[in-house]
Amino acid sequence: MRDVPISPKVHGILRRVIEETQPSALLFYGQGGKDKPMSKSVIEHQLAQALEATGIPRGEQRQRNISFHALRYYNGALVTSKVLRSEGWTFERIAETLNEAGHRTRRGRPFGATTVRRLLLMESRA
Repeated sequence: MRDVPISPKVHGILRRVIEETQPSALLFYGQGGKDKPMSKSVIEHQLAQALEATGIPRGEQRQRNISFHALRYYNGALVTSKVLRSEGWTFERIAETLNEAGHRTRRGRPFGATTVRRLLLMESRA
């Protein structure tokens, strides 16, 4: 297991789900029962359906490399960047930290100061 940073909004949603469902072990579980994790294929399929419902067809999803794995890494890089920036870190130092942790841009490249700045700017406009 490892810690995964999440935004305050997601934290609040998960807290409500936990309070309402009172899970015994796993919050999201598979068809095999509450002690069996959800399969990757189910997660990917449901994500693809949700993206289609928002107007992003499957072909475009593949072209843009939108997957659960990619979104997880994007969110990790975004939350890490926001926290570190709020603590006064430079864009350069944040980029170094993301790269050392194994994060890459959506195009699979290492982060640079400009990439971190754009990531945070895009988020602030959303």
